[in-house]
Amino acid sequence: VSQELFDETVRENMEEFEMGEAEAVEEAVAQFERQGVDLRGIDRNSRRNQAARDALTEALALVDRAAQDAVVTKAALEAALVLIDESFQRKSKGNSSADSSAASSADSSADSSSTEDQSWTLPQKRRTFAACDGARILGAFLKVCEDDSLTRLALSAWRGALDEDNKEAFRWRGGPEGVVKVLTRSKEKVAALRLMAASATACEANKAAFMKIGGCAALVPSLRSDSEEEFGAACEAVRAIAAADDVRSATSATYDAARCFVDAGAVEAVVEGLARSARGDPALSALRQLAKSDEAVKRIRKAGAAQTCKALLLNDGASPASVVGLLRNLAGNDDVKDLMVRDGTLDALLAAATARPDDAVLREHALATLAQMALRKPRNAQLILDKGGADFVLESLKKSNNGANLQRQAALALRNLVARSDDATIKRAFLRDGAEDLLRRAASASQANVDVAYAALRDLGVDAHIDTFQDGALVHNLSFGDDGCNANFRPVFDCSSGGADLNAKIQEHQSGVGGSFLQGALL
Repeated sequence: VSQELFDETVRENMEEFEMGEAEAVEEAVAQFERQGVDLRGIDRNSRRNQAARDALTEALALVDRAAQDAVVTKAALEAALVLIDESFQRKSKGNSSADSSAASSADSSADSSSTEDQSWTLPQKRRTFAACDGARILGAFLKVCEDDSLTRLALSAWRGALDEDNKEAFRWRGGPEGVVKVLTRSKEKVAALRLMAASATACEANKAAFMKIGGCAALVPSLRSDSEEEFGAACEAVRAIAAADDVRSATSATYDAARCFVDAGAVEAVVEGLARSARGDPALSALRQLAKSDEAVKRIRKAGAAQTCKALLLNDGASPASVVGLLRNLAGNDDVKDLMVRDGTLDALLAAATARPDDAVLREHALATLAQMALRKPRNAQLILDKGGADFVLESLKKSNNGANLQRQAALALRNLVARSDDATIKRAFLRDGAEDLLRRAASASQANVDVAYAALRDLGVDAHIDTFQDGALVHNLSFGDDGCNANFRPVFDCSSGGADLNAKIQEHQSGVGGSFLQGALL
């Protein structure tokens, strides 16, 4: 329902049924909820918040007049934009829009400004912005605005107003075009990049819109900026556009976005910035999103990212989990993983993960990287074992509080370490250290671990069967030959039909059918 309909219902309750304001609001809420109406974003204290809502509406109207070439002083325009921006940047102290009774029964004798600040929530402010067609107003304003300070305020205000509905309006009301214009013509690139990242996050349509109008290429110069703030904002924008994070969309253009950035030279720019940046995490996140094809991984390697990651691990230049997360992506390339095993990256990875035993994210990334390094590479597997990789994998399996994903990566790493090894002593060493019990325990913990744990046991030479889960309970699946498994199964072949010659019967039938067919054809 609209805010106007809700307000009219409250007014009707007060005038026709002589209810007090709090009772009228409570009755209106109950009436709409009985009808299954979603009241999120509805201001349930509309009468008390009317002044603040009118101020936001008037500010948007003034900006709209300025966008239509009306004569508006810069001071008035700046004040209006500041009011809009602060409306969304101010943190709401009160209840969320889902809370009904507390908001509707607020003490009417309380101070009015305090009441407005507490009861007018951010979703309600954004709904007022949408009702005034704020996206159209700010989009039109950015097209004509040449003042950098006003542009920055408009971009910041729009970013604060974004929610799921306003992101859709952002695309249709010229948001992507306005952002790209600022990136190419204005000094306020940081505000534009932050709006780009916010609008593209979890919104596949906005990602595609930026790609379509050249947004990927437009932000690459900011990746080469000496400004730490601008470089970080640009990396966040790259990550947001290239990430597959819109669960509402049945398809994703994440690979197209990554290729678009790679073709525009973003890989080299991000790696160069990573080497000089004091804050490496945004750049590492961006590179992880770009490393989605073998071509991209090769270019990341050529730009020197693996060496930079090793230096970051040794010098604590960034979050170890972020660094190893990128190495995990790069290890999918055979040339890159061969290099990392031999140039000291493996040693730095194991040292970082071992030194932080409680960092589950780091440990999972490390295990997945080891699994990639050892995949189809017995020489790499031997080097990993020589450097203590077996102890690291088994220690990860021993921790019962580790999640299913981590245990799955540990089982996969163990399997790849022994799968192509001709040294039976390695397998015996794993079994002597309790690998069989650990893998069985991992398999019993989650259905997601069953296949890799079974494969690891098989490659260790253990006679194992696959278990499954039914209704949350572990079920033992019998194999051929077990008692109670497929009673009709015959381990050897014998003739059917009392020993009759089955082949002779088949030939006789085929001859009869063929003869009948030929006779019919000749007739």
